[in-house]
Amino acid sequence: MKNIRMPLAIRTKRLVLRKPRLPDAPVIFRTYACDPKVTKYVTFKPHKNLKETKTFVKQSIAEYKLNRYTYAVESGDTGELMGNFAVHIDSFKAEIGYVLAGKYWGKGYATEAAAAVIRQLFKNRDIFRIWAVCDTANRASARVLTKAGMRYEGTLRRWIIHPNISKHPRDCCCYAVTR
Repeated sequence: MKNIRMPLAIRTKRLVLRKPRLPDAPVIFRTYACDPKVTKYVTFKPHKNLKETKTFVKQSIAEYKLNRYTYAVESGDTGELMGNFAVHIDSFKAEIGYVLAGKYWGKGYATEAAAAVIRQLFKNRDIFRIWAVCDTANRASARVLTKAGMRYEGTLRRWIIHPNISKHPRDCCCYAVTR
């Protein structure tokens, strides 16, 4: 397999997914990284301070070299930062994940971003599988993945630790779309 690269930006009707920048850190911290409601089903604890968020942004930028892309999701109209979208490419497959600030929930933004990323990934003929997992209790995320064209494949038992819910691994639903 050749090295698969993603573009630095992906545009949709309402969104721009772009490489994060260090000046994004204060907005990320303020709008979602410190919010316990937003971070309930993610794999990190809410950030306690801006330093944690700056570390996250620096790491996200550095990981572009490793086929691990974290896009800042912003409004195409206002440029307002709404969340982030992750793409981890491993050989012929890619895993996706996302988080949006609470005020953007239920408006189709996550579905729009996921569908755009899936289309972009499948432009590369070496990608055959795109998948994602969500906690079995996270019904909203399950709807996003389904609306973006993914199909439920099964439940992965004791798959991932969501530290804001439990210190023990939790069951996750696996969704995927294949070529």
